[in-house]
Amino acid sequence: DGTIYFGSRDWKFYALTPAGKLKWTFPTGAWVDSSPALAPDGTVYFGSWNKNFYAFTPDGKLKWKFATGAELESSPAIGADGTVYFSSTDGNVYALRPDGTELWRLLTGGYTGSSPALDEDGNMYLAAGSSFVSISRAGKLRWRSGLPLPLDTSPAAAANGQVYLSSPWRYVGAYGTNGANLWQFRMDFDYGSSPNVNPQGVIYANDGRYLFALQPLTNAAPLVKSSWPMW
Repeated sequence: DGTIYFGSRDWKFYALTPAGKLKWTFPTGAWVDSSPALAPDGTVYFGSWNKNFYAFTPDGKLKWKFATGAELESSPAIGADGTVYFSSTDGNVYALRPDGTELWRLLTGGYTGSSPALDEDGNMYLAAGSSFVSISRAGKLRWRSGLPLPLDTSPAAAANGQVYLSSPWRYVGAYGTNGANLWQFRMDFDYGSSPNVNPQGVIYANDGRYLFALQPLTNAAPLVKSSWPMW
């Protein structure tokens, strides 16, 4: 219906009309860095630095909240079956049913500020500490690929089976289905945004100074047709 949802570092979550008028607000008592995710039924999901993950109705009624062990900075992803996936800085990745009950959690062994992306089979990809990991929809670690340092950028999953990830170490990288780093493109400046992919398979990223558009030399593909291919 055009409602705009966002969190703020004034310790509140907001819902605005398309004209910019306040519909409702909810005080969390802590920063809200997590961008909200909207389910097909209109449920609004987001996390807060107060360590809680929230589900709200479109009219601002709290459906449920789920406590984690540390601050929530990343944004959630919603699976095709309604399962909600998100990471916490407590080092865990969580999967919750739409009613707020826990389906599983997986300790990744590192800080997790990255937001997950899902492929067609429901496998998840995100950065966790000094690793880039893939997790099955059942909550099992599929593979782990080492990174030079921790990062909180988020990946994009393509229809060719590759997953793209950018980093503040001046590169955009492509990873295969087994976690192998297939190629890297070096940028100029020490800043990493999360990559985007257009329908022709062009990859966009910026390094804080320039915007780059990358055309893979072979096997270019658009985003995978999943419920949540990128942040």
